[in-house]
Amino acid sequence: MLSALLHPTPPWRLGFCAVWRNAAGGRRERVAATFVPPGETGAREPLADAARRLMLEIPIADAQTGALILFRMRAGAVAKHCGILAAPDRFIHAYEHTGVIEEALSAAWRRRVAFAFLFPAG
Repeated sequence: MLSALLHPTPPWRLGFCAVWRNAAGGRRERVAATFVPPGETGAREPLADAARRLMLEIPIADAQTGALILFRMRAGAVAKHCGILAAPDRFIHAYEHTGVIEEALSAAWRRRVAFAFLFPAG
């Protein structure tokens, strides 16, 4: 609760929400807003579970431009970073203090991809 008061919703998150609302026809999905340590491990995958409820999960190898990809920032950790593929070798994502950027999907980033999803059609 205190962290929510100290850290209002950053502009990049509002931008991603607008992209999602446009792609999902206005549907909203709530993901628990609790702080999770970066190295958290466990069987629960809240971000992936939320994406599964509204999107089509696909094999990572089948992800193409426009796919949502989720990353594990540490091996075995819960996936909690996401991006959208802009090209086979580039993706769009956001850093808290940097904002939204397009960056190369380098070998280091590819190793971290844990899930891939397609936005709903139409």
